[in-house]
Amino acid sequence: MRSSLPEKAAPGSTWAAQDSSHSMAEPVAWLEQFDDAAMRSAVHEAIKSNPDLASAASRMRQARIREVREGAARLPSVNSGLRAGNNGAGADNWNFETDYSLSLDVAWEADVWARLRDRTQASAAEAQAAEADFAAARLSLAANAARAWCNLLEAGQQVSLAEQSVTTFRKGLQTVDSNFNKGVPNVTALDVRLARTSLASGESNLQSRLRARDAARRNLEALLGRYPAGVIDVGGKFPALRREAPVGLPGSLLLRRPDIQAAERRVAAAFSAEAVARKALLPSIRLTGGLHTASGELSSLLDERKLVASLAQSLAQPIFAGGALKAAVQLSEEQRRELATRYAATALEAFREVETALAAERYIAGQIAAQEVFVQESAEAERLAMSQYERGLTDILRVLESQRRAFDSRSGLLRAQNQLLQARIDLCLALGGGF
Repeated sequence: MRSSLPEKAAPGSTWAAQDSSHSMAEPVAWLEQFDDAAMRSAVHEAIKSNPDLASAASRMRQARIREVREGAARLPSVNSGLRAGNNGAGADNWNFETDYSLSLDVAWEADVWARLRDRTQASAAEAQAAEADFAAARLSLAANAARAWCNLLEAGQQVSLAEQSVTTFRKGLQTVDSNFNKGVPNVTALDVRLARTSLASGESNLQSRLRARDAARRNLEALLGRYPAGVIDVGGKFPALRREAPVGLPGSLLLRRPDIQAAERRVAAAFSAEAVARKALLPSIRLTGGLHTASGELSSLLDERKLVASLAQSLAQPIFAGGALKAAVQLSEEQRRELATRYAATALEAFREVETALAAERYIAGQIAAQEVFVQESAEAERLAMSQYERGLTDILRVLESQRRAFDSRSGLLRAQNQLLQARIDLCLALGGGF
C-alpha cells in the first residue's frame, strides 16, 4: 500500500517523479564515491563483525520463523498417540496381558472468511518489515563506520597540526628568551611571559587533540567489532569525492530507504490484522477426524477390522465476550491509523534529511573556499609579523596573535573538509544508498 503526504508536505519541483526499482540498495556500493580503499575495507569489516548488526540479523530470522509458524495454521494438524496397559488374567495368578491402543487425530479449520489468510499475510508483512529493519541497521552501521573513519582522519591531522603549533611556539619562546637575555631593546620580561603562555596553551591543546584521537580510535574499533584498545591508525589525508551531488534527484529514490519500506510493510500488516479482528466476529468451521484401535498384540494394531473412523464437523459462533471482540476491532483500527501516520511522517523526515544534506554540501563547499583564503592570508601574516618582530618593528603580541590565527585557520579547514565528507555520507544514508 502507499500513503500520500499532505499537500503542504509534498516535495517540491526539484524532486522528479520517475519509475525505478525500489529494492533496498547495496549497503556499501555508495562508498565508491570516496577515493579510499582502506575506508571501504573497514566498512566491510564492520558489517561482517559488528555484534549489534548480528543481533539485528537474529531479529530478522525470528520474524521469518514467526511467519512460518503463522502459515502452518492454514494446514491440517495431525496428532498420534500410543498407550499401553496391563490387565490381570485372574485374581489368583500373576499372569497379565498387555493391551495397546493407537490413536490418530486430524483437525483442520476451513478458512471460509479468509481469516487465516489475513493472519498469514500480516505475519508475512511483519517479516518483510523486519528484513527492512535489518537493511536499515546495516546501512546505518556502514554510514557510522565511514563517519568514524573520517573523524579519525581529522583527529590524526589535528594532532599533527597541534604538534607543529607547539614546535612553532617553542621556537618563538627561544627567540624571545634569547633576545631578552641579550638585552635587545623593547624585549621585556612580559614578552617572555606571553611567549611561555602561548607555549603552555599549545601544549594543553595538543593533549586535548591527543585525547580526541584516542576516543576516535576506540569508537572506530568498537564499530569494527574489535576490542577498543585505541591502537588502530588510519593515517593519510581525507579521501577525495569522485563525483558531485546531482541536481533534480528522483523522488522514487526514497522508496528504497529501508525505514520507509519497513513503515509501509507495517501499515500493510496493520490492515491485515484489522481484517483478522473483524472476521473474529464471524463463525468458524472446524473439521475433525480420528482413527482409533486397541489390541492386546502389537502386531494387530493396524488390523483394519479394528479401525474405527470418525468424522465430525463443528460450527463455532462467538455470542458474547463482554465487548472484547469489538474492542479488538477498534484497537486494530487505531493501530492501523497510527502506523499510517507514522509512515507519512517517516517519508517527510526522509525528504528533510535529503534536502538538508544537499544544502549542507553547497554551504560547506563555500566555507572551504573561504577557509583556504583564510589559511593563505594568516600564514603570510604570521611570516610578516615574525619578520618585523626580529627587526624590532612590532611587539610580541602581534606575533603571538598571528600564530594563533594561522593555527585556527588550518584547524578550521580540517574541520570543514571532514564536514564535507560527513555531509556526503549523510546524503547517501538519507537516500538509502548512492545516486
